[in-house]
Amino acid sequence: MNQRQPFERLEQRRLLSASFRGAVDSAVADRYADIAVEQVRQALPEASLAVSSSFARASDLDLYEPAELTQARQWVFIGEGDVAGATVEPSGVIDGVSIATFNNPANAMAALEASGSEAFYPLEARQQSRRVIPNDTRFNDQWHLRNTGQSGGLVGADANITDVWDTYRGAGVTIGIVDDGLHFDHPDLAPQYVAADSFDFNDNDPIPFASSPFDFHGTSVAGIAAARGFDGAGVTGAAPEANLSGLRLISGPSNDSQEAGALSFNNQSIDIYSNSWGPFDDGRRIEGPGPLTLAAIEQTATEGRDGLGGIITWAGGNGGDGDDSNRDGYANSRHTISVAAVNNFGVRSSYSEPGANHLVTAYSSGGSRGTTTTDGSNGFTNSFGGTSSATPLVSGVIALMLEANPDLTQRDVQHILVESAETIDPTDSSWQTNGAGHDVSVFYGHGAIDAEAAVNLALNWETVGDEISVDAFETVNQTIPENSTGITRTLTLPAGVDIEHIEVVLDITHGYRGDVVATLTSPDGTVSPLLRFTGQQGDSGNNYNNWVVTSTQHWGESSEGDWTLQLSDGFVGDIGVINSWGIAAFGTSSASPVNVLASDYDVDASQAVTFEFDKDVGASLDASDLVVTNADTGNVVAVTPSLSYDAIENVATFEFGNLPDGNYVAMLPAAAAEADGQPLVGDVSVPFFVLAADANADRVVDLSDFGILRSNFGSAGLFSDGDFNYDGTVDLADFGILRAQFGSAVAEPSSSLFADDEA
Repeated sequence: MNQRQPFERLEQRRLLSASFRGAVDSAVADRYADIAVEQVRQALPEASLAVSSSFARASDLDLYEPAELTQARQWVFIGEGDVAGATVEPSGVIDGVSIATFNNPANAMAALEASGSEAFYPLEARQQSRRVIPNDTRFNDQWHLRNTGQSGGLVGADANITDVWDTYRGAGVTIGIVDDGLHFDHPDLAPQYVAADSFDFNDNDPIPFASSPFDFHGTSVAGIAAARGFDGAGVTGAAPEANLSGLRLISGPSNDSQEAGALSFNNQSIDIYSNSWGPFDDGRRIEGPGPLTLAAIEQTATEGRDGLGGIITWAGGNGGDGDDSNRDGYANSRHTISVAAVNNFGVRSSYSEPGANHLVTAYSSGGSRGTTTTDGSNGFTNSFGGTSSATPLVSGVIALMLEANPDLTQRDVQHILVESAETIDPTDSSWQTNGAGHDVSVFYGHGAIDAEAAVNLALNWETVGDEISVDAFETVNQTIPENSTGITRTLTLPAGVDIEHIEVVLDITHGYRGDVVATLTSPDGTVSPLLRFTGQQGDSGNNYNNWVVTSTQHWGESSEGDWTLQLSDGFVGDIGVINSWGIAAFGTSSASPVNVLASDYDVDASQAVTFEFDKDVGASLDASDLVVTNADTGNVVAVTPSLSYDAIENVATFEFGNLPDGNYVAMLPAAAAEADGQPLVGDVSVPFFVLAADANADRVVDLSDFGILRSNFGSAGLFSDGDFNYDGTVDLADFGILRAQFGSAVAEPSSSLFADDEA
């Protein structure tokens, strides 16, 4: 019965419409019941196909109820002239389209028909449907997904995600929860759970179930990311149809091998690794991944997902102002996405650590409410929080992005998050606009996650170029003055990189390293705080031993220029020395590819092919780069070209002597021409034919060619018309060649290579 109702309603509507057509104006309705798109396109030549199609559909009067047609006072129509009984104004949107307002709506269609308009439709106001909202019983508590002002929060301070769920819910994407135990039998998690992608690295078995009632953290993280939504119970995750895998790791101490195993486990099927853990946030330690774990992170980020790269999100830390996320080597990696936290008032959560490494911020506790999610023992909690909650929210949003565009690389995802993030709490003094125009902050990264904006960008995203880098290093051995403005050191990087991440390696000897303050200033003047003063909080550790500090604050800036490190000592009592430091800029090439502006074959130049480039590629070209192929047989022809290059005009001329009559293609491969590390956009092919004595290049030697030779007979000058033997004079020798060739012809080539003629 439910399946037939829509069809029954359509049939009733059709009968009503048919009855109305007979009673009102059958001629108008018949004419406009099925307006052709092409008819509209001819009437509106400047309109796009999408606009024309929409206009044609809107002008199908059979789609409207009778009352809509008889009572509509305003009509949109193709035309700009007067309409009887109506006031006409331009639409202001589409050229050639106007809006007619009638005093008597009953006369509207007849008047528009009489005006000669090609198509028209009633301008009716319609109540639009609000986007789908989950029916989960606890959804109204999940302010981080839809903030309506619960507990006095700021309306709209949320992930802006509900509209996305109309189309994308994370289907087909797997999120690995690297954490403690996962209650995978929880009713809001069980439908998502994938046993084959799960493992317990603490107990070395395939079941990551929580062995203790205190192992609830991973279950709550999983609920934020991907709890089953729209099922009438419990909560919903950010990606309510994504798959979940449990990677139990932090229920007890974990070693380098175990961490490496978790962060590379099944990295061809797990798309996102969500990590809400790290070193203790006490501001007293500098800790990070061991070599195995670091290698696993790099391998997953570069080789996972069939080479697209697995996405690794990381909690930025909960140490507040007493710590710094740059002291956490996991969140500090350029291969991970460091996430800071913002509360339901739309301002930084006080526990969220600053850090130049933060990419984005996401919503969590710290205001008047925590986040609501799944809990151990099949229950729920309203008090989950920390960057532990912010991070899986970002993981869930990324799952929506990957469903919308599965071809995104790991670096594409980072770019999209940067471009789509929302600048929140704009009056906070930590915000600065970097040299590429990005608003950046050590508290908020590039801003708060915006799911709708991120997914919209993902849909048509063009993959970024391969990662490249430039670097510089110096040995210093210089004392850092105590309690003063300190010292500065400068390294110069070359041009060539549009920056994503900056890595600074610091080797500093200091007995109380918490005293050290370090900032990095780019050539554009953007300042990255690298090391904050935490000495009074008790970081009495010795030295920064080749510690890598990462910054995303310079995203989009150029690598070119002087990068200045400033070091100071915030407390009297311990002397420090900077032994050495280095800087590396990672990103995409800022050099544009080489393009060929023109290419040609010159029959009057002893069979030569020319290429005009938009850059100087003379240093990379070689005469042997040119490949000549017989267009009819496909066989490569043995030629030994000579190469001359005009460095002023950037024109290369390959001359290869006398080929037999026939059809040919000269091809210059992309790898042959290079400038600033960038090759040609693609292979360039120049088709040509050879026919001795064919002076007018019409593929046949006949009287017209004899006429050309006769008119030029006796003329001198290299490559004169009729100089078939290229000796600089049109004479009897050339006549002999023409006579020998008379009547010969070269047919059009059978090869499709000529279709690629770029000459």
